[in-house]
Amino acid sequence: MSRIENIKYFALLEEFETSSKLLKLVFGELHNINLDNDFYFLRFLLLSQALERFMKSYICVVFFHKSNRLPDAGYVKGLGHDLEKLKDEIIKNYYYDFDRPQFKVDKEFILECNDLNELIYILSEFGKLSRYYNFDIITGNTWIGIDTWELWEKYENRLLDKTDYQKLLNFELDTEVYQKISRHIIMVFERFVSAL
Repeated sequence: MSRIENIKYFALLEEFETSSKLLKLVFGELHNINLDNDFYFLRFLLLSQALERFMKSYICVVFFHKSNRLPDAGYVKGLGHDLEKLKDEIIKNYYYDFDRPQFKVDKEFILECNDLNELIYILSEFGKLSRYYNFDIITGNTWIGIDTWELWEKYENRLLDKTDYQKLLNFELDTEVYQKISRHIIMVFERFVSAL
């Protein structure tokens, strides 16, 4: 079996470390969301970058184990910034369940978890087009991405119940609601990354 050249091996390792550090950073940032700190743009940017880098690194490793070589630049660039496409590529071509129950459960989660799929969709749209949404509006661009902030807000609101809305009106309790939302989102992404 071939070996990866040292420089490529360390570059790949650095990509995994970068994605890991970005995930830790953004998870911490998600915990800091509150009425005074609702700057989601940074969180979207960090989370979409972390997931893109992690999934591309994952693909490179499995590609190497399947073909005894790393993918070329054209293949990796062709994957683009579309997180949904990356996730689908992994499931179709790079995910092994090793005929073990836990891996099958993980694959089922990746394919069927509505929360994961919705969050990946939002971040994917952000990475492809929506990070420039305001400039598209300002400049009159006819090809405008979706408002990912609005989609994210709708997603968060679906996680809330009547009691949560009452807590949001109380300055001393509103942090509990933001923590509930953050914990849920972080758990979804932690499970996704560990499933891969």
